[in-house]
Amino acid sequence: MKKLLTTILILLITNSVYAAIDHDKAVELQKAWDRISFEIKDQKQQKKEFQSLSETAENYLNQYPNSAEIKAWAGIILSTEAGFYKLNIPKAIKKISRAKDVLEQGLDLDPKTLDGGIYSSLGLIYFEVPGKPLGFGDKELAKTFLLKGIEISNGGMIANYFTGQYYFNEKEYNKALEYFEAATKGNFQENREIAKAGTLKEINQWIKKTKEKLN
Repeated sequence: MKKLLTTILILLITNSVYAAIDHDKAVELQKAWDRISFEIKDQKQQKKEFQSLSETAENYLNQYPNSAEIKAWAGIILSTEAGFYKLNIPKAIKKISRAKDVLEQGLDLDPKTLDGGIYSSLGLIYFEVPGKPLGFGDKELAKTFLLKGIEISNGGMIANYFTGQYYFNEKEYNKALEYFEAATKGNFQENREIAKAGTLKEINQWIKKTKEKLN
């Protein structure tokens, strides 16, 4: 009995240590994404750094296959890199497909990771990617994922921001403006001041564009 309790205790401590390492690696990916996205202005440099960060993310996926948080950030990083290949459609589709697969794996592990951020990221992917036969885009599925992201995040900034983009893309400008304005008041992950400020700047640009469409 004593040996059994000792074994259980060791397993609990080990799992706790691994969980802490997983989280630290996910935070490392998040901080790198924030820095590259909002502090580097040169697009060529951004592309180069996202390519390198994607390699790091893939390594962490192999090392920590059961971490939903790492899968979430790896998927976000891979999808961001894909955005640099708009002139190379096959490469862009291959990279964004990989991002989708990774995010879906994270969803299976823990759908509430990043306060529903996986749902929002998948929603953005599904409406930005072309539909068949070129890609796997699906507007109805995108809408479902985006609204689920808002629900889980309790009205988060990112969830509303992405949903606003969806409705703008659908030329439903009144709805888009509603979500963009809600985004400016939405909650944002703590200790990400640079990312929050950068995202708010982007949202305000979208609000301006949307109002121009309505006038």
